[in-house]
Amino acid sequence: MEEQTVTQEKKALFTVDACYPEERYTKRLFIRTIRLPMKICKFIIPVIMAELLALTILDRKGTAVWSGILLLIAFFYVLIVFIMPLKAKKKYRAIHAAGEDRILYTYYEDSVRIKSPTVEALLKYSDAESYMENDKYLMLSFPFHRQVTISKENCDEEQLRFFRNIVPPEKQQKQEKKAAVLGWILIAICLIYALMLACEIKLALTHQTPAYSSDLPRTTYESFEACLMDGHVKDINIVNQRYLEYTFTGNKEEKRLYTYYDGNLSKLDSLLVYSYGSPYTQTTYESFVACLSHGTIKDVEIISDRFAEYTYTSPDTGVGERLYTIYENDTSTLTALLDFYNVNWNIRTPE
Repeated sequence: MEEQTVTQEKKALFTVDACYPEERYTKRLFIRTIRLPMKICKFIIPVIMAELLALTILDRKGTAVWSGILLLIAFFYVLIVFIMPLKAKKKYRAIHAAGEDRILYTYYEDSVRIKSPTVEALLKYSDAESYMENDKYLMLSFPFHRQVTISKENCDEEQLRFFRNIVPPEKQQKQEKKAAVLGWILIAICLIYALMLACEIKLALTHQTPAYSSDLPRTTYESFEACLMDGHVKDINIVNQRYLEYTFTGNKEEKRLYTYYDGNLSKLDSLLVYSYGSPYTQTTYESFVACLSHGTIKDVEIISDRFAEYTYTSPDTGVGERLYTIYENDTSTLTALLDFYNVNWNIRTPE
């Protein structure tokens, strides 16, 4: 109470009685050094959203992920750019209609008193953090989001000079430098992400599937491969390097079907050759491992990172038989297993 009384006894340098400018609510003012990065961001973010939309269309596997990111970014973009300004304008109109936008600034040598129908506060100049200005109004920023905002049309040149000199130059430069660093870091993050999305679009375009239509019933690739392993597939035709038309021979009937294959074509070719056209009998991988542990396997040939041909020697007759199996693990795991049992092996590429 004593401090307040002393302050009131101080001589006021000048007073400004004015209304809050509408821009105080509808158009946020940023510190000078961050304005350019903010303008660049407003351009980059729509570009990022356009890239995400393109990926949502092009990348079938990642549609859910890309569309989710797109919706999230679009939500915040619309919220910040459109919805918040509209709400701020509505708030200003309500305050103006109620007559609560009238404010009296009383400036002393070391502080400013703010008085309005809803707020009364005393702010010391030494607590001021930064100073911002545009062609319509001035704003002094204090801790805890407190601000002093005055329309320029309500001040003469001497008062404007006084207002500009409240924040020491070194303090203002420090805040401007901090804002600039944060702004350009934000720009760098946006540019890197936009570049990454551009690379994803290029990759998706290289894997685009040519147009294809068929009257044949469609099946899943997993179903096709299972039937292939069971020997119920023949007359396979690869279309546009992505679609497989084939004849299913199971259930005592033949039926022409097709499936979509989105994977490694070289492995698919190997699968077709060695599961359908191999001259040797296929065994399960579990049987192969069991025989390996019993020492009845030799001369293993690894083919296309998927197949293993080997000679099985019967412990009863001593007769060797050439067989093959399909292994699901990576080749290094298989070769380590063969080395553990001291079995000769080599890698062969199918012709």
